[in-house]
Amino acid sequence: MAPNLNWYMSASIWGVKVDFWLSFSTHTDYIYSKVISRIGILGRAHHMVDEHTCLYLYNQLILPPLDYADFIYDGLPQNNGFTLQKLQNCAFRRILMIPRLTPSAYTHEHLDMDLLVRGRFKHVCIMTYKTYKAIIE
Repeated sequence: MAPNLNWYMSASIWGVKVDFWLSFSTHTDYIYSKVISRIGILGRAHHMVDEHTCLYLYNQLILPPLDYADFIYDGLPQNNGFTLQKLQNCAFRRILMIPRLTPSAYTHEHLDMDLLVRGRFKHVCIMTYKTYKAIIE
């Protein structure tokens, strides 16, 4: 008699939510819900602290979930990465206390922060370098 196998639609592997079709949309939704609540915290705090403190809060609260395992987003449909980029733009607008319709290029330039796609490229380059260095040694 064969054992009963339980089928799951998604699983969490090292903090990355993987669904049955390997689309990572569950992971993107999970990151979205985690980051949107932290942007709310940033929105409540920006009335009491200055811009540099808000940027520090962004780097401590919002950036880590966006950066963790970010290299998986390169193979995803464009809308998943675009959703996360919109979250970063929203956080920057909260930090600078500027209207929603302000171009995101202004916020990135003013805060001297990269787009998420550039950060992913840097992470992939660093991983490639470390892997290559480990193979040679």
